[in-house]
Amino acid sequence: MARSGPHARVPRPDAIAEGAGRRVRLPAAGLLTSYVLSQAARTFAIVLLVAFMLLCIDEAVRLFHLVINNGAPTGLVVLMLVNLFPEYLTLALPVGFF
Repeated sequence: MARSGPHARVPRPDAIAEGAGRRVRLPAAGLLTSYVLSQAARTFAIVLLVAFMLLCIDEAVRLFHLVINNGAPTGLVVLMLVNLFPEYLTLALPVGFF
């Protein structure tokens, strides 16, 4: 028989940490929250990837015109594009959130 009130038995901290061998079940609200967050994260990742790729493709076209018209080394053009990744991520991250 469980006691209630100020004299109720408080479980030991080590028993709480071990979980006392029981599997913890998430309430229905926890399942709904995890589902919504997973869907939002998936959408964010897709939008971020699309925005990032569009920015990279736009700049890649300009840089490859440099290769075609002026004979610049392809490795240098790829390096220039890779160096622009952080800037493009700063532009694509806010787009992903909206």
